[in-house]
Amino acid sequence: MLDVKQYFNLRNELVKSSQGNAYAEKYHFLQKHWKYALRDACANINAMLSNLANQIRKAVQANELVDEDEQHLIYYLLSMRELWYYALTADQAVLAQLKPAYRKHLSELEQSVTAKQRKHAYSYLRRLTRRYKYVPRKHTNLNRSMAYDENMYRFQGEELKQVAISSGVSRQQFAFSLTSPWHYRLKGDLQIILDRDKKRIEIHKVIQARQKKKYQGKQKLGIDKGLATLVSCSSGQEYGKGLSQLTGPQIEKESRYLAQRNPYYGRRYQLKKQIEKLNHVQTRTAIIKRNQLSVELKQIESNNLGHKRKDRRHEALRACRESFINHAIKEMIEHEAPSLIVKEDLTFTKDKATKKGNKYERKARRNLSSWTKGTLNTRLEYYCQQYSIDLKDVNPAYTSQYCPNCGRHFEFRFGKHNEKTICPNCGEMNCNIAASRNILARANDKEIALYTPYDKVKAILDQRIVS
Repeated sequence: MLDVKQYFNLRNELVKSSQGNAYAEKYHFLQKHWKYALRDACANINAMLSNLANQIRKAVQANELVDEDEQHLIYYLLSMRELWYYALTADQAVLAQLKPAYRKHLSELEQSVTAKQRKHAYSYLRRLTRRYKYVPRKHTNLNRSMAYDENMYRFQGEELKQVAISSGVSRQQFAFSLTSPWHYRLKGDLQIILDRDKKRIEIHKVIQARQKKKYQGKQKLGIDKGLATLVSCSSGQEYGKGLSQLTGPQIEKESRYLAQRNPYYGRRYQLKKQIEKLNHVQTRTAIIKRNQLSVELKQIESNNLGHKRKDRRHEALRACRESFINHAIKEMIEHEAPSLIVKEDLTFTKDKATKKGNKYERKARRNLSSWTKGTLNTRLEYYCQQYSIDLKDVNPAYTSQYCPNCGRHFEFRFGKHNEKTICPNCGEMNCNIAASRNILARANDKEIALYTPYDKVKAILDQRIVS
């Protein structure tokens, strides 16, 4: 945790100890290669630790048994890598290296709780760290990519159709041709990936969104995401209508296509089991039978279980859905001109169990499960960065079940896509638009935080009902 915090210190230590020379001699590459690899590894580990700290904060905030004083102590321990390391190992030497102001603030926070609470806070932090820690990926064929700094490659040719990358020999490069010209910047890091399935080399480059300088946001906007209509806004407008009509037939067609392949998967499993049993028998009959089964297995895998056609179908459907999403989001931004978009955080919610015999819920759940997870959130984040729009997540509990005007609970929902409802006071309304207004109101709600439990949210909403 502490060694990777500063990449340059770790690199300098390896250089002084001549360990870098040992790496270069053992693996037959240049000094700069292991330095670039060390830099990428340190950056990845630091990012993992930052994500781990955020995940621990969410778990602490959602735990009702942890009071505010214990939360403050845990949050302060997570704010600095040295304090977090001290909480895990109880190493006093690391604590002694900190500034006196940091040690004083830590002692004040520890004195604000009892000895039992302090022990519980440290133990709880250690348990959460063990629970959510990242596990290193084993070295397999999946590790087939390498990052190249801008000093390790160069494009050449009139149309930039050739790229030369550094090799393991000093001042020698390996050149290969590209299938299309290079249209991106010639600076920055590249990710070179070996695709073993397609037997080709791919070059990936991170492209940042270019901000629109002429764009000016005018209002705060709450949005509710759905399947029949992609986005319902607090302004009363809806964008991306007919999404279910687009995705529904595609999903059902893809399901039928995959169902036709299932018998071949079952037959392949049986053939592999039979061949495995015959491998231990060396009689002439067993050898002939094993060869026959091997031929049948090869025919099934080559003719009926090919992945190229399936991958093309899946890629076409994904591109069609992403195009629909991009068009709807850009249309919403152009018409609404928001300066802040408030949306629900649906990353940690669980679906309720479907009642037996309810065909509509089962079909909707199957469609939602086939949905490309995170596509809408990813495109929203991209366009918000491009247009300099702030994006905020709020608690999603009961946003579509209470009236945004009077606070009364909706009686029931109806309509083709269950999009309409009736309020006892305000009458008929669109529950998706009502939910978007509730989402916008929760951006400044001090009682309902992002991780407030759903039962507490319901109790708070019931108390706000206007008679």
